[in-house]
Amino acid sequence: AKAADCQQMVAQTESTFGKLNVLFNNAGIMHSRDDNAMTTEEEIWDLTININLKGVFLGCKYGIPALQRAGGGSIINTASFVALLGAATPQIAYTASKGGVLSMTRELAVIHARENIRVNALCPG
Repeated sequence: AKAADCQQMVAQTESTFGKLNVLFNNAGIMHSRDDNAMTTEEEIWDLTININLKGVFLGCKYGIPALQRAGGGSIINTASFVALLGAATPQIAYTASKGGVLSMTRELAVIHARENIRVNALCPG
């Protein structure tokens, strides 16, 4: 996840459509080498957290000011049922990243509710 890409995405949306109404943070990976805490390589952990969690953070970092300028809107973050239940097969980085997305979603929902910005998470599974 790169800040400049997220910033450009929001700027282009506002330029093209006049405002941002909905932000859907849906990018994510589950790497084939994501396993348990003992065998998952740090490189796989960092890659997964960077895309799955940092990507949502950066989308919100640049999307929320646009939603504020628009007078409100909606943010939808894709989490996963594993954020609540854990996974039947080892996938420590993915599960941790989606738990982070769920927690961040709750925090953002509380912070921005008074600004007419709804923040929700989808937990497919």
